[in-house]
Amino acid sequence: MKTVYLFLLGALCICSYTMQAQSAIFDIQPNSSIESKSYFVDPLLWYNHLNSLAPYQVEKETLDSIYEITLNNYRGLEDDGGYFRNIIISYKNTEILNIRQAEGWTKIDDRFAAWRESEYFMQVDLGSGRLALIFVGAPYAGDPQQLTIVVLDHGQASVVFHGKYFINAVTSPFEMEVQFNFPDYYSPERRLPEDILHRIYLENGVLYFQDL
Repeated sequence: MKTVYLFLLGALCICSYTMQAQSAIFDIQPNSSIESKSYFVDPLLWYNHLNSLAPYQVEKETLDSIYEITLNNYRGLEDDGGYFRNIIISYKNTEILNIRQAEGWTKIDDRFAAWRESEYFMQVDLGSGRLALIFVGAPYAGDPQQLTIVVLDHGQASVVFHGKYFINAVTSPFEMEVQFNFPDYYSPERRLPEDILHRIYLENGVLYFQDL
């Protein structure tokens, strides 16, 4: 009896660990809308003193003939890292998302050219008419880049992921290995004794986050 009890306890612990180590980044509601999860979305930081700066357009892309992606930067911040600090997404000429952050987003590394829709973001087809757009931030003081994922869903746009993660690799079918504790963006050989690795992958139309 004791052996059976220990076995069941072990099985419960394994199940509990699996649930904690792997989680859907967003949920699809019964009405098919996307619901983001707050613990996957860190605050996008913006400061009041930046409001006086004049924006200027860096890039404008059209997706599927209905979504328009406009990327803006601000005068005076050109040398502060990153190429753009404002993302505006419109659907059929109606704005559906407008986000900005003081730490700029930058261009997509050539290593991930197969996934680039433009030089400024990656695109992943989630199926069922949904798209995921992936933006990466410029590194600051050795911190990992800001990784931002926006899901476009039948005329809606949701930020489902935003946090400091460095992208190590992107493979097909879509799977992205990310690292939380990358110590020096400009010196990849400088790694910590134990890297904190995760993967973000696509399964049945949903993006999942898993510890490695």
